[in-house]
Amino acid sequence: MHSALLSSIVGHAAAQLSLGSFLSDSMVLQRAPEHAALWGSAAAGGTVSVSLDGVLVGSAVADVNGTWEASLPPQPPGIGHALAISAGAHAIHLSDIAFGDVYLCTARHRRPNPHPPPSTLKADAPAHTVAIENGVASLRRRGRATWPSA
Repeated sequence: MHSALLSSIVGHAAAQLSLGSFLSDSMVLQRAPEHAALWGSAAAGGTVSVSLDGVLVGSAVADVNGTWEASLPPQPPGIGHALAISAGAHAIHLSDIAFGDVYLCTARHRRPNPHPPPSTLKADAPAHTVAIENGVASLRRRGRATWPSA
């Protein structure tokens, strides 16, 4: 009984801070002059702090649904950065972050496709992966090409 209660408490505490599915180690974020966006969930009304290479660069307050979004100041192109996102006693650390140009490429077929496109698609370039999930794309370093099964 106690272990079930403890598990419930620990699970709730771990859910107090999370990042969007595209935010992870070895990702590429948009460089200057644009602002890179970070998002996720935290306890409703909680303050989320964002640090880049140990320097506080932004914060956000989670709305009533626990959703938050923060923008980083424009960054010059570069690699090897670290992000720390924290809310209360919870923290998430991301490493090997790069700032560069991020492009979204799409294609349109001239004839009807009998098979609708998958909602998740990943394609490799030599050192990068473009991931498209539900119409949103991200560029990540060191990926593997995968196609979801039909």
